[in-house]
Amino acid sequence: GATADNLVAGDTLATTTQVSGTNAGTYDYVLDANDIVITDADGNSMIGNYNLVGFTAGALNIAKAAVTVDVNGSKIYDGTTAMGDSTFTYGVTYTNGGAGFDNAMFEVTDFVYSSKNVHTDQNATGTAGLLNNAGNNFEVTFNYSGSITARDLNITANSGSAVYNGNVHTLSGATADNLVAGDTLAALTSVTGTNAGTYDYILDADSITITDADGNSMLGNYNLVGF
Repeated sequence: GATADNLVAGDTLATTTQVSGTNAGTYDYVLDANDIVITDADGNSMIGNYNLVGFTAGALNIAKAAVTVDVNGSKIYDGTTAMGDSTFTYGVTYTNGGAGFDNAMFEVTDFVYSSKNVHTDQNATGTAGLLNNAGNNFEVTFNYSGSITARDLNITANSGSAVYNGNVHTLSGATADNLVAGDTLAALTSVTGTNAGTYDYILDADSITITDADGNSMLGNYNLVGF
């Protein structure tokens, strides 16, 4: 299509060409005399009645589509805020989608939780890169959230032996099968005996502490699934 600045009332101008585009960008629309028809109300050509003295080019502008990608990460507690543990996975949703944008057009290269502890996180941060020239057609905003879930832990009370000597013998302590590096497990109870025999040493959740290197309790980051 086109417009004219001095067309006689009753005459109609039309163009025989068009410009088209798919990707974001600017597509010039340039006309010349061969692209123009002018007719009167009866459909008769009126082009011979005009001097086509100038053509101003038009343009088709296709803007990038705005897409918001909500990245929601999940992992099992590993003592860090990073995504590096093998249990980390993420899902995405598009709260403002552009046609043709999908998961193959980006990858999450970094994800950082606001805390290392078990929690639901609305303040995570991350880094994502666009792939397959997605940046040519999409203006993408990434939001990051996530959760850290508790780590299963089986605890085994220590065993020991002694020879009767009339003294009191004491046994304490425990080991765990899935403790995160840097966390330390300790038992709060012990078993004692003097005479020859077997003394059962039984632990439960109230008998255990787990701390990190700074002495903070990490017990809430574990599911104590077996003793």
